Amino acid sequence: MSTDCEQHFRKAIAVIIVGILGLIGVIGGSPIIVQVAQDQALERAHNDLAYYWAPVWYQNTYPEIDGEFGPICDYITNFDYDGDWAGNNNSDNIGQFPLPAYIYYSVVETATHWFIGYYDYHPLDWNSPSIYWHENDMEGVLLVINKTEGVEWGEFLCMVTEAHTNFWQYIDEQNAPSNSVEQWSGLNIIYSEDIDGDVEWASIDPYPLAFLFNDHTHLKIFVESRGHGVFGEGKDAYTSEDERYDENWEGENFPLGMGIIYYPSGIAEEPRRREDNPNIYEAGYALINIEVLWNRRSNIGDGCTFASRFAFDGNDGIPNAANPPWGWDDLDDSLWTATEILPSNKGEIFYHPARLIAIHFDIPGWPEIEDISYTYNPFT
Repeated sequence: MSTDCEQHFRKAIAVIIVGILGLIGVIGGSPIIVQVAQDQALERAHNDLAYYWAPVWYQNTYPEIDGEFGPICDYITNFDYDGDWAGNNNSDNIGQFPLPAYIYYSVVETATHWFIGYYDYHPLDWNSPSIYWHENDMEGVLLVINKTEGVEWGEFLCMVTEAHTNFWQYIDEQNAPSNSVEQWSGLNIIYSEDIDGDVEWASIDPYPLAFLFNDHTHLKIFVESRGHGVFGEGKDAYTSEDERYDENWEGENFPLGMGIIYYPSGIAEEPRRREDNPNIYEAGYALINIEVLWNRRSNIGDGCTFASRFAFDGNDGIPNAANPPWGWDDLDDSLWTATEILPSNKGEIFYHPARLIAIHFDIPGWPEIEDISYTYNPFT
């Protein structure tokens, strides 16, 4: 049975559809059909681009605590894995439905760069079960890709990850153009973000035949267990209260010797044990355009997708504590100069990524903030 908020959402969509059909009747169908075809072609191109750059996710897992929670609570999946769009039953339904692997993605463009966001969703954040935990969890990463002439899929420039309302900055120290990116410095700079580390790469093969590309390297992303913070180097993804996390992430050595490796395959799989190591699981994942969540941002209320504009609806643990990317904010990431303070705003990593990158990195030739413009941005 549909909830009241779901019925309201469907009525709103129906009104929009009726309006569009009426508009087509007034102005004629051909221009609309052409525009739809162009939009679909762009969506396919963005989907291919997102798969080309899709990371390999190293998801750390943690044993059960007092017989509760456990590794299954670290699985990555889709928000509606349980067959509905209600946010306040997602943690209750863990173990009642399959947890196929999905990653949400977004693409924003300027004339010179692609900004590709990847967002991992978990039905539960169980960082400290007796102190701090909540229903739903979404963290992620923003990749900045140069549109380089003659290079079909572009070149990696830099990366920002999100972990517990903090942003972390990474570059590729060995390869151009990324190694030209620096952190802000000099007498005029009072405060700015540091570059936190050097990215790591993994090679995977084969791909499904439907993809336009085959073997190439993908960024490694490291995800904490329980709280699911996302980092660009394994050395960052430790939980300090547990001394066992002093182990490193070299290769596939998860901090506790147990974890899940998620590969971009275009097929959403549940994690399965590896034959050579029963403590390591692996799964292929499929991408979902985050517009399926963005388009539901007005679906607000008890039993709906969202509790507010910036928070998922959730009633277990701390209520309504999980944020979609347009609700992410790093409170200490302003760029201070001798003459002005340039703070980043809530959600800019999602809807105004070029401005966020201008504040976080010193990049040769990057436009002044007032000169930034987008050739494609559906989230403004």
